This record gives sequence, structure tokens and C-alpha cells, in this order.
Amino acid sequence: MRHAAVPPTEAVYDAMLAEATRVGLPKTFLTDLTVHDRRFVATHPDASFVWMLYQHGTHIVTLGPRSATTLRLVCVGMGEVRLYWVSPAALEAVSLDEALDRIEPNLRGPR
Repeated sequence: MRHAAVPPTEAVYDAMLAEATRVGLPKTFLTDLTVHDRRFVATHPDASFVWMLYQHGTHIVTLGPRSATTLRLVCVGMGEVRLYWVSPAALEAVSLDEALDRIEPNLRGPR
């Protein structure tokens, strides 16, 4: 699923909130979404990241040296996890492999 032309900050958070509502997650730890994710989006308006949505909360994986490891560990430890690539321009559902493909080139930099 792709939401085209999502403007920064509130629109990005609104798209995340709408998707969480659509899929009925998280069931617990709602403040992960309503407080922490909202604050992250507001304070990092130009960021691209993997957003993880699961029964017991959410997790944001930013680009960094441990991103791929964090992504794999949360996916293994949390059961059903929905993954999304979030940028100022879009919120897009992705597979684990797609998320890793997007993270890893950003860590390597230009070739």
C-alpha cells in the first residue's frame, strides 16, 4: 500500500495512525504510537525509517550501524510484525527483505 504525496510531520503521523487503525494494531502499548512515534515524526521531519507495527506496540528503526540487526531481532521476537517504509513522501508496506534492501544501501553510502 502506498500513500502518495504525504507532506511532512502531521501528515506522516496521520498516515501511520490511519494504517494502525486499519489493521487494528497495536493492541497494547498504544502510547508507542500516540506519544513516541508522533514525537519522533515531529522531531525528525526529513527522516526515512522502517516502522514496525505489532500486537504489543510499535518500533521505529532508523538508519544506523545496528539497523539491520534491530530489524531482524524485533521481527523474530514479536510474532506477527507489519513493516512499513516511511519517508516524508510516502508510507509503504514492505517485506523484511525489502526493508533490509532499503536500509543497507543507505548505510553503505554511494558506491
